[in-house]
Amino acid sequence: MPLATIDDLNNDRVCHHMNTDHAACVYGMVADIYGVNDKIENVEMIRFAMDRCDFTFVMNGKEKHTFLPFVPDLQSIKEARYEEYNTHDER
Repeated sequence: MPLATIDDLNNDRVCHHMNTDHAACVYGMVADIYGVNDKIENVEMIRFAMDRCDFTFVMNGKEKHTFLPFVPDLQSIKEARYEEYNTHDER
């Protein structure tokens, strides 16, 4: 079965919802990647796709970009609950 796609409208809707209603979770996703010891500010989800979500942020005064892959790729947008989905391999 082909991978479902997310159109621009749903991408914008998901990113706006996450940035507005779940800013602490969005921050947490980036902090999970880089650790909370560095100063991370202005975190924003800028893209949501079936294989990953992308973020921009400022860390230690420098603008950065990162992404968090979904492992495995999502098959439906309904699977996008952060707390219910394994987004990375065990460390």
